[in-house]
Amino acid sequence: MVMTVTLFAVGIFMGVIKDSGMVEAMAETIVNALPAAIAPHMHWFMALFSVPLLMILGTDAFYYALLPIIIGVVQPFGITLETVAATFLLSATMATPISPSVAAVYVGLGLADVSISEHIRYSLRLVWPASIAVLILSTLVGVIQF
Repeated sequence: MVMTVTLFAVGIFMGVIKDSGMVEAMAETIVNALPAAIAPHMHWFMALFSVPLLMILGTDAFYYALLPIIIGVVQPFGITLETVAATFLLSATMATPISPSVAAVYVGLGLADVSISEHIRYSLRLVWPASIAVLILSTLVGVIQF
């Protein structure tokens, strides 16, 4: 029941954001503030910092708020929705097991008798470089458009 209510709330939230013009206004503001050479590659540069961003924002805010804005920033430059989604999914998914906003992390840490700070301190130095390596490799292979 809780998941059903959550999905309805997300649908309403996304409908309000999309139809109110908020995403377009935020994307336009970002494009105007960025140098012209960086704006078409914003999805890639944001993906470089996706691990700490996902840990700070949490998965819901990351995917439901940040992702549509980045899509709005890069779409005028010919970057497809699928490319942006693939960029974020390939790089940010690695942060979920160390994110303090994910309940399953606390269950695992409780069973392992490890504190969240120890877990993040140890795992971040492995996960973030691995995320960047996946981003670079997927760009070289052609999965992600730079």
